Amino acid sequence: MVRRARLLLGTLVEIGSEGGLGLEAAFAELAAVQAALSRFEPGSDIARFNALLAGQWLAVGAHAQAVLAVAALLHAQSEGAFDVALGSGRWRLVDDNRLVKIDANTVLDLGGIAKGYAVDQAVAALQAAGSP
Repeated sequence: MVRRARLLLGTLVEIGSEGGLGLEAAFAELAAVQAALSRFEPGSDIARFNALLAGQWLAVGAHAQAVLAVAALLHAQSEGAFDVALGSGRWRLVDDNRLVKIDANTVLDLGGIAKGYAVDQAVAALQAAGSP
């Protein structure tokens, strides 16, 4: 078993695989998710959304589309108990890739859901590389 650790997603992430199969691909997936979804990465879909004015929108990539679709579903199913908007923000994902800022005070933080998604992506990368 080969194990490696890196600082990603605001924490120390350790990944292990037999013979090191897929380690780099798994770390690359984690880095890609962080680059797309972190509110602290200036070029991420989420940071760019947070900088918008009310009524503006932006096209988001596949990672944001996937996580925001699930976040909207969880928000509805939990009657608002699960909410990726800090405070009383309102947003909408339209046509699967347009993220609309409805309220000027809306700030999204996907920390409560994005890490699990990132791990799923890393596991898929390990499996694609032949790691059991």
